[in-house]
Amino acid sequence: MKDQLQIQPRLSETDSNGHINNTSVMPWLEEGRLHLCRQQAKIQQATVLAHLSADYRAEIEYGQPVQVTTWVQKLGNSSIHYRQQVHQGGSLCIDAHAVSVTFNTEQRSKEPLGDSSRSALQRYLDKGE
Repeated sequence: MKDQLQIQPRLSETDSNGHINNTSVMPWLEEGRLHLCRQQAKIQQATVLAHLSADYRAEIEYGQPVQVTTWVQKLGNSSIHYRQQVHQGGSLCIDAHAVSVTFNTEQRSKEPLGDSSRSALQRYLDKGE
């Protein structure tokens, strides 16, 4: 299953070329991951971002909403590998990959992905991607 979140680009996110600045997209991707984990899967385990890469395929313009699609590509011992895409007007604008690591906030170190977190994220695991 893939989770979808609609975001309305803000005028302040445009650059001198009149399109959405590439740095504005990173918080959108974060919102997509948080939406999947916290609101949809309802996992409580803390995570930290370990990797994020994005391929910019097309310009994103102000005035039209974007759709952030997020799914789990792989679950490791302590890692969650995400795939994310941003579409606007039916066009793929961004194709991204992120890795989060489950984290013990008291010991300040990674910890294994808990059984309840793993179970909740299984529904978003897309084995075909």
